[in-house]
Amino acid sequence: MKEAIAYAPGIRVLKQDIFETLIAFIISANNNLKRIQASMFALSRLYGEKLSIRASLRQALDKAEYLTLQEYAYSFPSPEKLASMSADELRQNASVGYRDVFIVRASQQVVEDISLEHLESLKTKELEQALQQFAGVGPKVAACIALYAFGRGESFPVDVWIKRAMEQLYLGRSASKKEILEEAHKRFGNYAGFAQQYLFYYAKDRL
Repeated sequence: MKEAIAYAPGIRVLKQDIFETLIAFIISANNNLKRIQASMFALSRLYGEKLSIRASLRQALDKAEYLTLQEYAYSFPSPEKLASMSADELRQNASVGYRDVFIVRASQQVVEDISLEHLESLKTKELEQALQQFAGVGPKVAACIALYAFGRGESFPVDVWIKRAMEQLYLGRSASKKEILEEAHKRFGNYAGFAQQYLFYYAKDRL
């Protein structure tokens, strides 16, 4: 871990908007970063609200001449907006692929069934289980949402890179996801999610 931290100092874990993070990680399944970013921007541009950034940027940058290159940002669409969309339209306009149905259904669940505010009161293990009620959310995505949207530092998402890192650097053998999680929580405790970030970056470049 010392080597991983030294390799990529300064990594941070942001606590992000819960609904936006839910949709982002539904889109992330079997996807790459460039396509995820493109889909998230398309959803915001097409179905969010246009927000002028001219005034705030002008004040901050003292009337920078290049401000006209981008005068607007877009909010992420509300659960109600995405819940009202057709899956086909999302697939065609936002390039979300087969995840179109999951996005619409998860948005409907937020609107109709599952209170995001209630989820915040759950203990981490209960939270990760509850998040798996959403369409398109499995254990790994649930752990990501718990870490990045709910600030649960003990959540430890396991993908192929983390599995490889834990097996090579700590266990010295092939291991099940359950064994990897047990080892991570034993070693890193409430900081497992932060350790995961350093290990992920390190493993992708060095293992």
